Amino acid sequence: MAAPLGASAATVTVDDGTLYDLTCDTLFTGIVTSSADDAGSYTVRFFTPGATVNAVADAAATAATISSSFTNLTTSWIDGLKLNTLVSATGVDTLSTTFNTDFPRQRLFFAWTDSVKEAEFRFDVETTVAAVPLPASILLFGNALAGLGIFGRRRKWAALGTFGPRSKWAGGVTA
Repeated sequence: MAAPLGASAATVTVDDGTLYDLTCDTLFTGIVTSSADDAGSYTVRFFTPGATVNAVADAAATAATISSSFTNLTTSWIDGLKLNTLVSATGVDTLSTTFNTDFPRQRLFFAWTDSVKEAEFRFDVETTVAAVPLPASILLFGNALAGLGIFGRRRKWAALGTFGPRSKWAGGVTA
């Protein structure tokens, strides 16, 4: 899944460098594995394309294996452009963030101070993408189509020698 990019004798860091689009697949699942009996971190990068997309992402980890295998596990959402921590918590199951025009790229970051070798936990990132409002141009286009429809009907009435439903052939008033 992810390959180690860099490691020191004391800390293992994993970041595969791939950007995952949250709007294409609203459920992302990963596995964090501790390859050493020490501190480490794991990073996954996410983004939302376009300036109008608002999405809420909930990162959830399996708490049962975390408490016994990973010491001081911290989960954080980090701004992918300026690398500022947006929200962070230690010992939680779920952590939420919002992707929008201010924060279109973010990193889900797990860090721990000690771990059992070969220990692992699963995590999911479930996304809810907000409905994008229709721009005003679509309303204008709809009005234009309605106007063309009315114009076409008036042409049809004129070709038949009638002027709408109140004509001499429809039992209406004659001129």
